[in-house]
Amino acid sequence: MQILRVAIVPALVMCQLTFAQQQAPASAEVQGRVIEEVIVSANKTEQSVQDIAGSVQALTGDMMQKANLTDFTEISKYIPNTQLTDDGLEPTIAVRGVRSVAAIGGGDNSVGLVIDDLALSRQTYFHAGFFDLERIEVLRGPQGTLFGKSTTAGVLNLVSNAPTDEFSGYITLRKGEHDEQAQLAVSGPLTDNIRARIGVLYDRPGSQQTNTFNGDDVGFIDRSAARVKLAWDISDTNELTLFWTTAEVDHMYLNQKFDFVNDQTRDFIDDYDPQFDTDMFNDKISFDFEPQTWIDHMQSFGARLESDWGSPLAFDALSTTLILGGTDMAVNAHGDVDYSPADIIRIPVAIETVRMSQLEARVNGTLPGFFALGRGSTEFITGIFAQKEQVHYDYRIVGGDDTIAWLLGPGAQAAGGPATGGFGPGILNCPTCVIPASGSLAGDGVKILPAMDTKALGVFAHMVYRPIEPLSITLGLRWDRNKRDANMPVIKLHPSGEGDLSVLAPLLGAEEDVVLTPKIRERKVSPKISLQYELFGGDVVTYMTWQEGYKGGAFNFFALNESSTQQVEPEQVESYEVGIKSVLMDRSLSMNLSVYDSEFTDLHVYVTTGDSVLPLQQLANAAKARTQGAEFDAMFMPGFAPWLTLSGAVAYNDAYYEEYPNGPDGTDFAGKTLAAAPLWSGVLTTELRFPLPLLEDSGAISWAVDATYSSEYWTDADLAPELIIDEALIYHTRLSVTPASEAWSLTLAINNVTDEKTYSIRSDTGGVWPDAIVGRAAPRRQASLDFSWFW
Repeated sequence: MQILRVAIVPALVMCQLTFAQQQAPASAEVQGRVIEEVIVSANKTEQSVQDIAGSVQALTGDMMQKANLTDFTEISKYIPNTQLTDDGLEPTIAVRGVRSVAAIGGGDNSVGLVIDDLALSRQTYFHAGFFDLERIEVLRGPQGTLFGKSTTAGVLNLVSNAPTDEFSGYITLRKGEHDEQAQLAVSGPLTDNIRARIGVLYDRPGSQQTNTFNGDDVGFIDRSAARVKLAWDISDTNELTLFWTTAEVDHMYLNQKFDFVNDQTRDFIDDYDPQFDTDMFNDKISFDFEPQTWIDHMQSFGARLESDWGSPLAFDALSTTLILGGTDMAVNAHGDVDYSPADIIRIPVAIETVRMSQLEARVNGTLPGFFALGRGSTEFITGIFAQKEQVHYDYRIVGGDDTIAWLLGPGAQAAGGPATGGFGPGILNCPTCVIPASGSLAGDGVKILPAMDTKALGVFAHMVYRPIEPLSITLGLRWDRNKRDANMPVIKLHPSGEGDLSVLAPLLGAEEDVVLTPKIRERKVSPKISLQYELFGGDVVTYMTWQEGYKGGAFNFFALNESSTQQVEPEQVESYEVGIKSVLMDRSLSMNLSVYDSEFTDLHVYVTTGDSVLPLQQLANAAKARTQGAEFDAMFMPGFAPWLTLSGAVAYNDAYYEEYPNGPDGTDFAGKTLAAAPLWSGVLTTELRFPLPLLEDSGAISWAVDATYSSEYWTDADLAPELIIDEALIYHTRLSVTPASEAWSLTLAINNVTDEKTYSIRSDTGGVWPDAIVGRAAPRRQASLDFSWFW
């Protein structure tokens, strides 16, 4: 009932405007302003976003350029019910409160990432894909029929710009208070039937904090990327596109900072850095081992062959698409696990290599009637998808010079043991652990070397039958087979090289060297049924959709013994959605509304396991969860005010556990909300545009203000009250000057105009420090100047 109350107001407004427009005189066309049609490929074929029977929002390259959107984490500012965060190791995407967790385990994401037709299992590929884009499509809700497994929450589909028939390009230079960026793209014909495009990115967000432990500036990124595309018209009916993308990243990412510590922890840390503080917003931080990520290389490559076969046999149109591609990525990282200036626990080595190869073959066509029977017409797409991926990790967790002092102090307090004194066998719930009274544990710990081979095969069919002109019936079905094998050696480490002497390994749960070899074998079917009806000549479209999807089972790469949970069951979802889309008042007004209800079984969630002092993040299955809500977006370009454009979107999302008897903190989580799921989120953009006679041919000056809102939510799965992130209303503004020729633009942008102090992450320390809270501040007020030149 709550969802109906939320949706009823925009629905009534849309109905009233729909009927009102039948009597309204033309307005936008008189002024020459109409809302441009946005083309997407959400159904594996290009069509208007208004024709998609589902909740889809798209940002075109022109929209992103005007909005000064230069980092992928900013997408969520303009698309409610979508959150993107980057912790330096791997970005995390959440849609409708369900987030990706591939970085923790040997599995996939709940939100699929597709870049130029390549389905990517690691969100790290965002670093290589987010530049020179034609559009970004956010598909909310399960997308299993066409995009396969591991799209239970949705899909982010990135499409890069294609080579052009005429010589063109642009260069964009950005200078901010803490960052600088440059983009370049050149496109045009090489011969009569070959076109090429080259895009280049250099990005360096500068230092944002000072490490008081050693005086270093931290928080920078050096990111460079390039993309080459070649389009060859082999004949009038065959086009071959080749693409190659490469990227390198050096990321001194911002470690989480203490937001609260108890007195004993403060006294302990003060001995290592007297300047230590818990002021989250003073641009200072303190740690002894600087967290850093290097993407040594990240490459994606592929070929796409499109063939038009005309109208053979009974087909009105027939075409085929063949896609071959792959990726190769190597990531090297290290980090400070204890968040402090004391040398207690660190990750000196975290290496991940991923290699993937993919094949997809599709047949698109149109037949009269229902597959040549009866009246109407049938559009169909059917195909096969095959993917092979190899993932290798080298992950080490070790102690340091101050580990013993910590174990005798705050570490013991965190475990409920004595705060002082020596330790012997049986302490910290570890019968085999022996803690020495003094000395160093540098190099003592555990080495994890998991490797995973995945082979996925999918066969799919998707058809749209139109028995009469305004009615469409969509039927979809996909069969997936997922085969996954893991080899996960766990090796105890000791400075002397004799692993049996390791002190920390038993605390982590690795009491002996072991090789774990779990396997996954799955076969799943993902169906879809949708009804769509057009009103007023297609200006208004209503739809109803039911579909199922699944996310493949996953391994726990941090399973350190035979009794650990080595793998989790597949995540499954059943979803219902109804919606209405409209373009009204001579295309000067668009409004879209969707209402959804999705039930997840065996939802993949983060949990903290292992010893209470040295816990590890692992995957687990929640019994059942539900997300239900409504999403509304609109744009208005009034003819009576040709200088004004209004656009906005709002989402209501009630995401909670229906059954979860043993939640992340060991209690019953039934009825509690999901992390990364604000109840309300939204954005409202007001743009004013006026002539500027001082420019040649009377250019224009525009001023835009974005107001973004998010209600309170958690980023930590424990949902502790002290870890909540408060609601936030943040304003951003842009002032742009553009000549009538649109050959260049100059933009002054200010983000977080009122300098609001908010968090991007807030969590506990997993038992490392008793009662402590750590987090990361969201960006404060920042100004930047952008210049773009187009030709």
